[in-house]
Amino acid sequence: RPSLAYQRRGNLELAKLGLRGVTVLAASGDTGVQGAAQQGGSPPRCRPFAAVWPASSPYITTVGATMVSNHMSDVCNIDRIYAMGSNSSMPFACPETNVGEIVCSTQTGSMITSGGGFSQRFPRPQYQEDAVAEYLSQVDVNRSLFNSTGRGYPDLSATGANVPIIFQGRLTMVGG
Repeated sequence: RPSLAYQRRGNLELAKLGLRGVTVLAASGDTGVQGAAQQGGSPPRCRPFAAVWPASSPYITTVGATMVSNHMSDVCNIDRIYAMGSNSSMPFACPETNVGEIVCSTQTGSMITSGGGFSQRFPRPQYQEDAVAEYLSQVDVNRSLFNSTGRGYPDLSATGANVPIIFQGRLTMVGG
């Protein structure tokens, strides 16, 4: 990960952009907070979990990924999906229940696991206090694995994976 000096300088430049009215968006990542959640990836090794930068910067609007989970959909009747424009495929399964929009995760049929977490280096901004306090009061998590007082991310989410399209006559899932 980048040095603290690099991140502080980057944050200074991002803050300057904010003062000029520029909003900077960054993806939260495709491998979960610890970076090992890709399909077939190794178990998490980071303790505590390692937040990524610039996504964990308080001067960025970080965007996570969701997907639509609808077991009633025709797409749930296939067992393999293909990467865009290739013959590379991987197993596919919809979640067991019809739960609507959910976070992208390889555990629920996505090709990626959306990133997110809490910064080890930057404190939680005041504008996150109420939402994060409510979230932390509702989940049972091992708080020794993350900095529960750090800047939380993502700030918002959008559909980012498992969007079915027909490409060259074959059902293909896209995202991004």
